[in-house]
Amino acid sequence: MEKSSEVKTRLRSQPKHLSNVVVRTLTGLLLGFGSLFLLFLSRELFSLEVIVLILYGLREFYKVTLDEKVPLLQYIGYISGIGAGISAYYLDLKTYSHFALAILMISSLIVVIVQIIQLELKGRGSPLPPNRYIKALREASIIVISQLYISIPFSFAILFSREPELLLALLLSIFSVDIFAYFSGKTIGRKLIKRGFFNTISPNKTWEGTIVGVLTSWVITFLYVKIYFRPMRLDLIAVLWFIAIIATISDLAESALKRGYEIKDTDNIIFGHGGILDRFDSYILSAWVFWLYNILLLT
Repeated sequence: MEKSSEVKTRLRSQPKHLSNVVVRTLTGLLLGFGSLFLLFLSRELFSLEVIVLILYGLREFYKVTLDEKVPLLQYIGYISGIGAGISAYYLDLKTYSHFALAILMISSLIVVIVQIIQLELKGRGSPLPPNRYIKALREASIIVISQLYISIPFSFAILFSREPELLLALLLSIFSVDIFAYFSGKTIGRKLIKRGFFNTISPNKTWEGTIVGVLTSWVITFLYVKIYFRPMRLDLIAVLWFIAIIATISDLAESALKRGYEIKDTDNIIFGHGGILDRFDSYILSAWVFWLYNILLLT
């Protein structure tokens, strides 16, 4: 009887699981092909899409990490994010890299000044409880980190959209890991290696899925570079293969953030995926690596 009950429970759960996979796949394809369509159709529209993603990503980040709304500080973050996106559209790689640093420094300075003034206004000349100073420091740090974690790496997509084929190589490297790791993990996960991949951070990840995702990404990016770049750029292949591994680490970093705040998703705006940060978690650290690679090419 117990076995029969287990089978019935499993059969009842299969349609729901299947529907979740279908929804996740369809929304992922729609978002992916829609973005690629804009990338090759109009750099202006693609850049506008990325700026919207920056703003919504910042909103999700602040909603998760801030204990309460701090509108003035959040507006500074949003304005800095828009500035990073717009400057990436108009500036070249080297100039933008300096400009992004300037944006980060200026926004950080403004945030610190605002917090100092607010502390003085709240205290009215008298010391506040120690935790209030820690809270102010934490809020300021979150606004600064949000620029490093969201605004600048997302704006790299606008920066590299001058060469759509190059940006597409980066995106293929990242999202092929995501896609094939997900499906292979669902089908063969834990059949060969019982212990999961970094269970402490992300219990659902499997070694089988991760390995298949990375290897598939290596094959796809190799074929892509071989076909579209003449002469074939071995240095580009090498960095894309490295990024396939970094994408997994970037995913784990986002998982650690969500586990720390005890949430499953940062939002539910993308059906089957969660929020913007859930969908692009593998991109964030990968974009920094790709930026560094391109900067080194200039030296």
